[in-house]
Amino acid sequence: MLKEYVGFLILIAGAIYFILPRIQSKYFKRPILVMEIDPKLGITHGRQHQSFSRDNPPDRPVNDPETVSMYKLHWNFILTIRNNSEVTAYNIKLLKKGVGNFLKFDGNVNANKPLPKHNEISIPIEFEVWKESKHKDVEKLSPPVPPEFEELELLLTYENSQKTKFSSIFTFQNKTIRYEREIKQKDLKQWT
Repeated sequence: MLKEYVGFLILIAGAIYFILPRIQSKYFKRPILVMEIDPKLGITHGRQHQSFSRDNPPDRPVNDPETVSMYKLHWNFILTIRNNSEVTAYNIKLLKKGVGNFLKFDGNVNANKPLPKHNEISIPIEFEVWKESKHKDVEKLSPPVPPEFEELELLLTYENSQKTKFSSIFTFQNKTIRYEREIKQKDLKQWT
């Protein structure tokens, strides 16, 4: 009786042996892209005096500590994207949320260039805002990390060689990365 089923069992075992690796490579083997700010370069920041505010009384001297001025504040940093997996990442896109148009990528990820396993790319990023302040409070204007970054999130979308989509979301506030399967199209509208 067992002899009758041996051929059938071998056929099923062969099919599983053939199909299982293909399912695994399509749906389970994924690149793992991580993002971090390069600790050696860190965040550099500065401020530039742009003008005196119209809110100042006409008779107030410009060197009075109570004089209000407009300042351009800027922070520069390097974002490192690293592939921490044995799988090459394709069609990589970098998006942001939470800081409006004040965050500029000085370079971007080339979506046509894959990121091979255990490789990394660095992207210079600049954040710029304008703020008014009294001269006496100017030192409080530009902390090492902009307060607006409490809301900053960076999204990487990418694919494996089988075109299965994945994503990594970096939350700046607590420096964590969430890995998700795929961001739905309606959810992508809030990212720029």
